[in-house]
Amino acid sequence: GIYVKYLKEHITKNITVTNLLDSVNKAIGANEPSGYQQPHFQSSIIKHISLNDPIDTTNHTAEFHHRSIIWTMANKMEKEEDVVHLQKIPVRVKYTALFSNVLLLSFSPPVDSVELDTDSRNN
Repeated sequence: GIYVKYLKEHITKNITVTNLLDSVNKAIGANEPSGYQQPHFQSSIIKHISLNDPIDTTNHTAEFHHRSIIWTMANKMEKEEDVVHLQKIPVRVKYTALFSNVLLLSFSPPVDSVELDTDSRNN
């Protein structure tokens, strides 16, 4: 959408989160028709933070490790590949987790499927 278009232009800049959101809002206001989209943000951030700040795990190593294990377990797929039948036709499905809430499915003929004899089709 419109907001993401301008967010992508600013998100990698090493600026504070509030400046980032302000820059996105100004870009939308300067480049999009008036009233089409009017983003608003409100913040109670008291510390200048950036999306590029390093993650500080000081004194939190055990908790960080524990959460990483839980996240990995929650996003582990039982199978990476399976063969299903769609209207009696075998189809190979590959599962790929892109993010914790995005699953990419790829469909193709099964590896062990019978290939058509190309010579018999040419006769």
